[in-house]
Amino acid sequence: MPVDGTDTKPVPSDIRTTYRNSYNYECKEGYERASKSAEMMTSCDQQGRWTLNSPPICKKVDCGPPPIGVNTESTSDGYNTKYLDYYRYRCLTGYTTSDTTVVQCLASKSWSHPPPTCHGKTCEKPDNGTNTEPVPDDIDTGYGKSYTYRCKEGFETISTSAEMNTSCNHLGRWTLKPAPICKGNTLLHDSFCLFKLISGSAL
Repeated sequence: MPVDGTDTKPVPSDIRTTYRNSYNYECKEGYERASKSAEMMTSCDQQGRWTLNSPPICKKVDCGPPPIGVNTESTSDGYNTKYLDYYRYRCLTGYTTSDTTVVQCLASKSWSHPPPTCHGKTCEKPDNGTNTEPVPDDIDTGYGKSYTYRCKEGFETISTSAEMNTSCNHLGRWTLKPAPICKGNTLLHDSFCLFKLISGSAL
């Protein structure tokens, strides 16, 4: 009987082993010849010996580097790309996907799934502030986008340090919570009162 090779299919017990009969080795699923020139056939010679001195060696197929996804990065440091190895994708910060993010190297030398496409997260429309201009319906609410509130005419921020800018973060939330508050402009009100006094009108 021929000796089993390395990672070859087992030699069947019912093969013919008489003079001039031959046997072709086959690699196991997911494996291929270690070298393209490796001989895979052996024959029984007139001395009752198999012509192949050493049984063949097979190795795992290699799928090569997995394709790059859209807005992705790898979570597999020092990953392998051979048969049955896994590769994990991860969306960049601020992005998400419903695609498969784990792929496996198949016997066909291909990866089990196409690379994922990650899309930027979006926030809901920001809340209107108190006495601020209404938030427009057409503002961009995608990840990293920002919106600056403005007080209505005759109103001002409650303090000079009040934050009026908000941004959509990687969690899909606006950074400014709650929305800002504007108060009546006292300077404008005082000027209006002075005008009334000068003009002789009653307040």
